[in-house]
Amino acid sequence: MIDANYVNQFRMVCFTDEPEGIREEVEVHPIPDIKPLHPKYWFGEENYCWDRSKFLLFNAEEWLATTGPFCYFDLDVIIQDSIDEFYDLAFKPHILYSHWQPEGQLKLRRFRDIRGTYFNSSCMMWWSDQPKKIYEDVIENPDIFKTFYKGSDNYHQWRRPAGTEFWNFLPHEWYYSYNYQDTDYDAKLALFNQNIIEGEDTISIDQLEDSILLNHWYGKYDMYKDFPTRVVLELSNKHNDTGNSFNDIFVEDDELTLQDVKRIFQDPPEYVTFLHTLSKPSRCKDYMKIIEWFEQQGSQVMIPAMAEEVPVEVSNMPDIKKSDQVTRENIKKFKQKEEYRNVAKEEKWVIDCEARNENMVYINAKGQVFPCSYIARDILENRLYPLHPIDYPYNPKYNNAKSFPLKEIVYNADFECYNDSLKKDHLKICKETCGRCV
Repeated sequence: MIDANYVNQFRMVCFTDEPEGIREEVEVHPIPDIKPLHPKYWFGEENYCWDRSKFLLFNAEEWLATTGPFCYFDLDVIIQDSIDEFYDLAFKPHILYSHWQPEGQLKLRRFRDIRGTYFNSSCMMWWSDQPKKIYEDVIENPDIFKTFYKGSDNYHQWRRPAGTEFWNFLPHEWYYSYNYQDTDYDAKLALFNQNIIEGEDTISIDQLEDSILLNHWYGKYDMYKDFPTRVVLELSNKHNDTGNSFNDIFVEDDELTLQDVKRIFQDPPEYVTFLHTLSKPSRCKDYMKIIEWFEQQGSQVMIPAMAEEVPVEVSNMPDIKKSDQVTRENIKKFKQKEEYRNVAKEEKWVIDCEARNENMVYINAKGQVFPCSYIARDILENRLYPLHPIDYPYNPKYNNAKSFPLKEIVYNADFECYNDSLKKDHLKICKETCGRCV
């Protein structure tokens, strides 16, 4: 998430005594063995200030032997948008403010008695040793955790050894609490903080089903969380079975054979859908053999009904005879009123990617692999129409599953480009088919 949303170079550091399963690009350090902050001195024995190990962060300059900006994130924070501004902000210490809580609680006796807090340390930043006095304070006064028993956030609200004006707050519109506010896709951060109260309807990231947030959570490295288990297949493009003569321009001479299918699917998918948009799947010579082979491999085969065609209005087509010379001017007459590229204004979009959500890929009759049939059609129209641009790379040679392993294609640079676009400047075709304006 950081790599996709931060332009500067950075070190990703994790303090843990259980490094198994952490990505190789993360720099892992053991938790400093400092009493009373290391969990071994209190976990399971004392039931107060459950996150006191966070105070070790305020001596990170020493632990990591480095100076400069530091930025900390809780593990239950989703980065939704650019955090480039964090570098400049780190010159001064910053923390979050729980603006989803009711204002005025500081006037309530009960709130003050329990040392209630508006401070939220899900994200913090500072420069070099600025917070060193906080670290030194808790080392010198270990009994302070009994006073601020509810956690480190309560400490920051009420005890400020580095000065009453030490902490600054990030702009409120940059972050929100998923469990206590409406989802804000325009914010930079989504917090999954929970007040563990019986009967409270909150969730952790592990329980999250919002596909848009999950796209951010799983990061830019893979288009898919797991290797796709669903495949949509075009068996043939040799015939126009749509009943619409306009689609004759899409007819070619490609057809998948049983040998092609066996070569492509070394690891058979769980579900196979035969796409029925141009040519009927049954027109394929090896149609029944392919079905039988998939069923023998344990794959579930589905054949949806033929999509209804919308007639193309030809009454207003420009009058250009075949004998006429093609010029820049008469080609422009074919320009559609609504293009995928909207250069007039910049829109904000949320893309709910069907291919990623359903963990599926599309393979056409040539054997070329795409995330979905919409992108396949977009690329085909780019090849056929002189004024239909595309805004992403596609290499038909190296994305062909007849020649290269499917897994190699799914994790190549083209698919990474699709994935990056879901979180940045979304593809125009994705906006047209799987997006909504917000």
